[in-house]
Amino acid sequence: MQPIIAVLEEVRTSTPLVHCMTNTVVPEITANVLLAIGAAPAMIDLPEEAGIFAGIASALLINVGNGSAEQHRGMRLAAPAAEAAGRPWVLDPVAVGALPIRTALARDLLAHRPRPSAATRPRSWASQGSAAAAAASTPPTTRRRRSTPPSTSPGVTARRSPSRAPST
Repeated sequence: MQPIIAVLEEVRTSTPLVHCMTNTVVPEITANVLLAIGAAPAMIDLPEEAGIFAGIASALLINVGNGSAEQHRGMRLAAPAAEAAGRPWVLDPVAVGALPIRTALARDLLAHRPRPSAATRPRSWASQGSAAAAAASTPPTTRRRRSTPPSTSPGVTARRSPSRAPST
């Protein structure tokens, strides 16, 4: 694993173009953070452009919180395009496991995950990560209701970072 200083220096020298598909609450914050570390954010969520742009960008960020049906359609086109282009991508599974539409969307997106790497991983709280893992590994026709919260599911280990506030 590279030290954070080396990663930041690499970002600053390469200025990666990051395709951001965020919920309606965080686009300005996301763009400002990416600009602050030296990346170039692009907020592209139209379905007609999302798949094309995901193949052009250096990386893809998908945040499934508070999205519209049109944004979800764009996300479903962007993930396979990023996978086909070999681009790293991050899934922020906001409220996955608690809400059925977001859970189904996360399952669809995770079917297009590229090879594991340090830059390609879901980002979440413990309960969201557990729910996303369960959604990705269980076909929708065989899923059963849980009697325990997703964060206590056997076989799934997730940790909550005390230094990070929940995403919206």
